[in-house]
Amino acid sequence: MACGGVAQFTVVYTQTSLIPFTRQGDGGLCGPEGDMIRGFGFNVKGQVSEGGQLRSLNGQLYAPLQHVSAVLADGAAERANLRRGDRILQVNGVNVEGATHRHVVDLIKHGGDRLTMIVISVEDSEVDRFECGEESVISYRHDYSESRSLPVTIPSYHTVNDGVEKFVVFNLYMAGRHLGSRRYSEFVELHQLLRREFVDFSFPKLPGKWPFSLSEQQLDSRRRGLEYYLERVCSVKVIADSDIMQ
Repeated sequence: MACGGVAQFTVVYTQTSLIPFTRQGDGGLCGPEGDMIRGFGFNVKGQVSEGGQLRSLNGQLYAPLQHVSAVLADGAAERANLRRGDRILQVNGVNVEGATHRHVVDLIKHGGDRLTMIVISVEDSEVDRFECGEESVISYRHDYSESRSLPVTIPSYHTVNDGVEKFVVFNLYMAGRHLGSRRYSEFVELHQLLRREFVDFSFPKLPGKWPFSLSEQQLDSRRRGLEYYLERVCSVKVIADSDIMQ
């Protein structure tokens, strides 16, 4: 999980012999293990369907591969010498030949603050040759490595009756100051907005929905779960400072 931790990123290159090397930030080669580098900063593009016709790449046949369509300047991907056009063969130990774009994205997200990829370099003339006409793109543009400590708590909850319905709200505090009270549904909405904005971040789970009335014990468990969620999310500076959180 990237919450408040140091994001670590290794890029391993393979030649046609399939012998892995690691390209370090200074451009040198070492292998097979290399330094982990903080943060991500790249775009992934490729087919949205599974499988496909085998294609020749550096003299070997591969099922369609997702590829790096852009690398953010001064990001960790650039420092690791990840390059535009690199074809992604493995993500966190999982072979992704012929995989869908969504599957590759999920593997990257589920790795939390660690990402190891085996990629295949291509000639400059091959950079713009897409594997398939049916493509999708996602950007990893946020750096989650900078953390902060925000004393966010949800020490209590209470029931509100507005004359139309009766519902429970959870009381939010920052350093002892009451910020307001929010319903569970508002936390769900916040979670959905954050996931759409920070698509490459592994968010903690919200307490689950329950179709029936909750007991005091269940409400307190939900309160503690929501407090944990806010603590983890707010500990990542780029998320805590976002317009959504403000």
